[in-house]
Amino acid sequence: MKRTEAGLRRRRWKGTAVRRCLAACLIATLARIAWAGPTAVPPPAPLKDFPFQHITSDDGLSNNTVRGIVQDRQGYLWFGTEDGLNRYDGYTFTTYRHSPQDPGSIGDDFIWALCLAPDGGVWAGTNDGGLSRFDPKTRRFRVWANDPGRPGSLSDNNVRSVCA
Repeated sequence: MKRTEAGLRRRRWKGTAVRRCLAACLIATLARIAWAGPTAVPPPAPLKDFPFQHITSDDGLSNNTVRGIVQDRQGYLWFGTEDGLNRYDGYTFTTYRHSPQDPGSIGDDFIWALCLAPDGGVWAGTNDGGLSRFDPKTRRFRVWANDPGRPGSLSDNNVRSVCA
């Protein structure tokens, strides 16, 4: 197929027309944004309009030093403290503590960090018990800890940060 001078000119003209059309659309969009003025977004509500409740050990929290807080899909608030993991339903606390006799308990009572898993589980990084994961279906914990005999285990049982 022979390329003719007229064919090349048509091809160049089509490319130029497309570029001009895109440039015109971009200019029109930018002009609309610039001339639209400030958007009608209401200012944020003052903080005084939000109820805030102080929760302490007098209310059932296992310890007043809270290191992590998450809220699960059911609306429960989870507090990681220096004396256990606490689940709060708005009225009462359920406290999960380590029990050496129970392999399904949390790895340690001192909780450094919490993170909500995509499936609704709760991850807890502990001070000396490794990484624990609460399964809401079984209401049990699975623990990952340092084991010097296993190269793939945690490098340390002190887990201060968790992200899922």
